[in-house]
Formats: sequence, C-alpha cells, structure tokens
Amino acid sequence: ERQVSVSDLMEQDNMENITEPCIKMLQHMPDVQRMLAKIHEIGSTDEEAVMFDAELDKKRILMFVKTLQGLRTIYNILQLVSSHSDCLKSLLLTRGVQEVLKFEEPVKLHDELNAQDLDTLLQYYEQCVSHEDAKARAYDKLEKQHAEIMKQLDEHLTEVREEIGCESVRFVDLRKDKFLIEVPVAYVKNVPSSFKKSSETRQVVRYFSPVVNEFKPQLVDLAESRENLLRGIVKDIFRQFDRHFVIWSKMANWIAQFDCLV
Repeated sequence: ERQVSVSDLMEQDNMENITEPCIKMLQHMPDVQRMLAKIHEIGSTDEEAVMFDAELDKKRILMFVKTLQGLRTIYNILQLVSSHSDCLKSLLLTRGVQEVLKFEEPVKLHDELNAQDLDTLLQYYEQCVSHEDAKARAYDKLEKQHAEIMKQLDEHLTEVREEIGCESVRFVDLRKDKFLIEVPVAYVKNVPSSFKKSSETRQVVRYFSPVVNEFKPQLVDLAESRENLLRGIVKDIFRQFDRHFVIWSKMANWIAQFDCLV
C-alpha cells in the first residue's frame, strides 16, 4: 500500500497538483506532535497541580498558537489531497484522508455549539485564539503598568539614598511586608520623620515609606490581575482543546505518514 501511495504521488500530474504544493507547506510546519503532547500534559492535569508562572504561561500561549497554525496546515494538505482523490489509487491516501476529515457525529464544543467537521472545529479554536490575544494584550498592558511603578520606586530609592547619605540603603521584603527601606544603624539619624519603623536588628533598621505605601495597593492589584488573567488563558483553553485530543492526534499521525511518503 505504501508503494502504491508513493507511485500515486510520483505521477506527473499529481506531482504538480499534490506533491509539490504539499512539500512547500510541510517545510514551514512546526513539530505538531511534540506540541500536542505538551498541551495534552497540561490540559489533562488537575487544575490545582498546574503551576502558575507568568513567563512560562506566555510561552505556552505562543506554543498553542503555533500548534493551531500547524493543524491548519495539516487541514489544508488534507483538503488538497481530498480534492484530487479521483486521481489516486492508494487507499492509504484516499480513505485515510476521509477518516481524518469527516466526523462520525458532531463534536460538542459547548451547550449551544457543535462542530460538524474539522474545519469548523479549527475555526472555533482560531477564534478563541483571537479572544485570548485580547487577553494577552491586556496582560501586556498590566506588565507595562507594573514596570512604570517599579521605575518610580527605583527613583524613590535613589532620592532616599541621597537624603540619608548612604548608598547601602535598599529595598527588602519580609514576609507580607514588601519594599521596606532598610537603613544601616549608623545612618538612622538621617531618616525622614515621615518614615515609620517596621523592625530592626543590630546592623539595620527597616522602615515603611509613605511613597511606597501609596504604591502598595496598586502593586497588589496588578499582581492579582496578572496572575488571574494569564492563569485563566492557559487553564481554560488548554483544558477544552484537550477534549479533542483524539482528533488532533489523528491529524498529527496522518501527516507524519504522509511526510514519509513525499
């Protein structure tokens, strides 16, 4: 059967209409099988076991986008082969394509929507990506706001160092208290009267700064918003996408076989 498939694809007309266009598409396709395995691992993991990491989750979103692009390429190749099935003798190509393209029954997406075919299913997740892109842009906006506050805090620390006359003054975090200003004992006499003492050791005294206190609520809100937004993107879409893992695997397995033939 493999020999029949290769012979089909090597025929002159099929070379021009099927084989060569498919080779071009395959050249730019990512490793879909590997990415599907990673998505399946995350999507099938209990919610509480999925660790939140902002940078890692941003990479996961990009991986999901690339996976969809790869699946769309596979779909385009399937459609191309299907459209020329009358010219093919190989059941491996003709029957295999139809087994991947056609659903025995509609695939349920949610209460009010079913996917009747592979194209509809892919379109649904491509639209989801557009929606998630909007969330990702919102996350980037939060990141910029956070960076701006951190810049202002750095400027405040520079001013405090100049006022106290000590370059060793620094921010420290102790449990829930963030951005405490730590001052060596020898320079305590220069600390502004508006600062409130938090704790001390033999070497240093730590203070709450009025400026820092103004920014704290914003930093807390930003941190919670960033985490909730990004966690929601990854958790929800990966879990739903993984419900159709059998379909995605069929596509990936078919393209792996087809790639060996061309």
